Amino acid sequence: GFQVLAKFGLLSDKPAENFEQRLTVTFNDSGRFEDRWVWLKRVSRRSPWLEDIDGIYLPVAHGEGKFFAPPEIINALEANHQVAFRYARPDLSPAGGEYPLNPNGSLNDIAGIIDPTGKVLGMMPHPERFLAFYNHPQWTRLKHELKRKGEPVPEDGAGLAILKNGVKFFS
Repeated sequence: GFQVLAKFGLLSDKPAENFEQRLTVTFNDSGRFEDRWVWLKRVSRRSPWLEDIDGIYLPVAHGEGKFFAPPEIINALEANHQVAFRYARPDLSPAGGEYPLNPNGSLNDIAGIIDPTGKVLGMMPHPERFLAFYNHPQWTRLKHELKRKGEPVPEDGAGLAILKNGVKFFS
């Protein structure tokens, strides 16, 4: 996923030439495999994958998930609005590099980036692991809370929204 896109130079501040790697994903600061759920705040509005998403709660599962790039590359990604998601607090305020909100020590809390066209999205959290509401780690409690309030129980997981956006755009 994200690691391959980064290593092949497909997610950079400029179009990939000869698969030049300008950024990477490396070992987590914790030195451990991180398997947890995290909040993400959408940053860029330049990608069809991100349409109608402000914040999203998704799982991470990686030992090498720390986004790293030289300062000039990070500055270019920021200036080009290529930072797709940042790790955040539940209220979507910045994680500020705080563990476990930022589970891997990614620079600038970067959890996902897009290529210069906005068509290629790479991210460390796994939207494909939250396709159905019952994939949520607290789904039984949430289901009962919603039923008690007389509110509908969703079928879709939040991660499915990202994938549906891609299908809608590319179809």
